[in-house]
Parts: sequence; C-alpha cells; structure tokens
Amino acid sequence: MLEAAAWAGLAAMTLILGAWAGASFDASPLRTGLVMGFGAGALLVMVLDTMAPEAEREAGPASGLVAVAGFAFAFLLGAAA
Repeated sequence: MLEAAAWAGLAAMTLILGAWAGASFDASPLRTGLVMGFGAGALLVMVLDTMAPEAEREAGPASGLVAVAGFAFAFLLGAAA
C-alpha cells in the first residue's frame, strides 16, 4: 500500500511540475526531447519495478536480458518510423 502511495505522489508531483514547466518554457526540440526522455525513463522504471521481480521468479535470471532486448527493439522500431 505504501508503494502505491509513493508512486501516486510521484505521478502527481511530476504532473504538476510538468504542467508548470510546459507553461513556463518554450518548446524547443532539445527541451521536448529531454522531457520525453525523462518520461520514457520513468515509465521504464515503473514497469521494471513492478514486473521484474515476478519475471525473475517465473522465468529465471535471463528475463532481465529479454526485457532490455525488448525495450531496445521497441526503441529501434520507434526510431525507424
């Protein structure tokens, strides 16, 4: 329960700070890329924090390598588009 509250607090803080930053700064390509990179990293941390322990219990230590390969493949697909 405490972990869910921590994630909810982080999401609320990020939303508030993101809205303030978006209204305060210009949307240059560099800043847009930085914000998108931060969001992608946060999403990756949330997914792996939730799924990695169970995946390792069920599929063994190779599950981490498979997760990284999947995210790299998704990145390559996104970069090609």
